[in-house]
Amino acid sequence: TVNGWEQLNSYYQNGRMCALVSEGGNFVYGESPGISSPEIPAEFSFGGTYPNPFNAEAAIRFSLPSAGRVNVTIYDMSGRAVRTLNDTEMRAAEHTLMWDGLDETGNAVGAGVYFCRLQACGETVTQKMLRIE
Repeated sequence: TVNGWEQLNSYYQNGRMCALVSEGGNFVYGESPGISSPEIPAEFSFGGTYPNPFNAEAAIRFSLPSAGRVNVTIYDMSGRAVRTLNDTEMRAAEHTLMWDGLDETGNAVGAGVYFCRLQACGETVTQKMLRIE
């Protein structure tokens, strides 16, 4: 608050520490007996896709230093959007999204070159992905 730090009541649920927050500001995780806080990344980073080339599915790794809107879209060689994996607000943390090689309608895409575009934290990064059969 404007008067200094204020401790909030918190609880552990579904593997996460939670607290009710009524207004914006800076928030710092503390420690609880037997529970450690997740590390908040210091900067935005794109860890790439793995494996690459891939057959069944690929993991897309990235880090967010603050909460914000994240868009992850897969494109084919012609620039057509094949699948949007995420277009929502996400919390500050390390994240991994999985692409199962399916398009928006649930059909498997063919073998070939695809591009993963990640937009977050005011940055856009793109990585080429190769799907093999």
